[in-house]
Amino acid sequence: ATHTARECLAGMTVINLYDYFQGIDRKQISRKALRHAPENREWSIQPVRETHDNRVYADKRCIMYVANEPDSGNLRHINYFVSRKKTRRDRFDTAGFLSCTEYLDAATGLPLMTIYYRQNRSPAIIEYFSITENKNQLPAIHILDQDGFVTQAFTTREECIACFLAAITHGRKSVLLIDRRDGYLKFLEKARNAEEYKNLSILTMIHSNHTRPPYTSYSDTRRYYHCIFDGQHRFDGIIVATEKQKHDIMTRYGISNVHAIPHAIAYDGNSPAAACEPHKVIFVGSLTAEKNPEAALDAFT
Repeated sequence: ATHTARECLAGMTVINLYDYFQGIDRKQISRKALRHAPENREWSIQPVRETHDNRVYADKRCIMYVANEPDSGNLRHINYFVSRKKTRRDRFDTAGFLSCTEYLDAATGLPLMTIYYRQNRSPAIIEYFSITENKNQLPAIHILDQDGFVTQAFTTREECIACFLAAITHGRKSVLLIDRRDGYLKFLEKARNAEEYKNLSILTMIHSNHTRPPYTSYSDTRRYYHCIFDGQHRFDGIIVATEKQKHDIMTRYGISNVHAIPHAIAYDGNSPAAACEPHKVIFVGSLTAEKNPEAALDAFT
């Protein structure tokens, strides 16, 4: 049977790393509308044309850019300016509270420090950045308790991810489905050799071609899939979209635990094609060989 994403997620708890450390429970959270109210009556507000946003001026200088959600009008983020340079950004959660504050380097606009808050405004995560040659690097992440004391410190985002995954899977029967990102590798090495993760099944999913063009039996493996095929012992299973890809991976790399699960489409048997405008085709996807846009042209010509 084919199920929609909404049906599959019904009754499930979906949580990300930041929600976890910020202590946000999406099922229990109370949502509220959030609007921006200028703190100074002498400030002027000018709407931005063709948007739901506003610019805030003081002494004829823009000091804030207030971005609102186009559908609800709720506050999305506020950019703060000093001498026409963006120096800070406040981001707001869709539930209607301040989620994080980014302190920006005036010269590059890149973050120097980002503070993520709990709903009670206490800091939960602080990310520190350094900027070299117009690129920012993340040398430190601190996790704080309700009283503001650092309880955990990481030097890479990968270490933080590993801590998060260990916390949500420790001692319970779980299935961990991950993508190709090598940020999970530290946790995977730990989980494969630890007794407390014996009830954890680790699956990875490949949702694009695993080789470079021209996609033949002699094609080279794509760089970002080496972490999967070179470390296949880390996974209990590899999921692909087609039987052809499954066969190629099993043959090419000698892997046996590959499973083909096609992309699901919810279809009730009624096609809206009759109501469409003739000779008009909309293609949604990147213009790459693996998307095969030529097939869409052939189908309608």
